[in-house]
Amino acid sequence: MSAGAVPQPPRAGDGRQAGVVLAFGPPALLAAVRAWLEWVDGRHAPGPAFAIAPLPSSPSALALFLPWLLAGVALALIAGLLWLWWRRGGARAVRRVLVALWVLLWLGGAGALWVSHANTEQCAPLPAAQARVLGLRPRPPTLHQLGGSEVVLEVSSLAGAQLVRINDEGVALWHPGQRLRVVLAHGRFYGLYLTGWEAAETAETPPAVQ
Repeated sequence: MSAGAVPQPPRAGDGRQAGVVLAFGPPALLAAVRAWLEWVDGRHAPGPAFAIAPLPSSPSALALFLPWLLAGVALALIAGLLWLWWRRGGARAVRRVLVALWVLLWLGGAGALWVSHANTEQCAPLPAAQARVLGLRPRPPTLHQLGGSEVVLEVSSLAGAQLVRINDEGVALWHPGQRLRVVLAHGRFYGLYLTGWEAAETAETPPAVQ
C-alpha cells in the first residue's frame, strides 16, 4: 500500500456473511455432533446403561417451582443490566456479549451431548448386588426418553429405594416382590447406572449384560 492510500472500509457483504456464519454455524455444529454420535452408536451399539438414583420424595409446591422462579429472576436481572448498558452507549459491547452468549449456548449443548455419550462408554462396574422390586409402572416415550418401565428397586448395596427407567420389554413382566441380582456401574464422569440383571431364583453366575 502506498503512503497516500486511504484504508478501505469493510464491505457490507462481509458483515452479512459473518452474521450468517454466527447465526447458523453453532446450531450446525450441534447437529453435526449429534449425527456423529448416532453414527458411532450405529457402528458399535452401546451396552445397556440405565441411570439409577434414590427415589425422590414428593416435593412441595415451593420446591417444585423455586428453580424456575430463580431462573426467571436471573434472566430478568441480566436483561435489565444489558438494557441499561445499551442505553448508556454500550450498544456495540452489548451486541458482542449477546453474540458470545449465543455461541457459548450451542457449544455448551454440543459439549453436553458428548459428555453424556462418553459417560456411559467406560463405566466402572461394581460387584453384583441383590435387589427386590418394590413397584413398577409403564412409561410412554417422550421427546427426550424412550418408552419403557419405571421401576422402584431396593438394592442391598444402596441406602433407600432406588428409581430406574428401563426400556426393555422383559422388565414389564416383573412384579412387586420379585428378587433380582443386578450389576451396577459408575459412569465415566458422574452417575450410577444399572447395566445388568437376572432373576435371583435362577441365578448361579453373576448376571450378564442384557
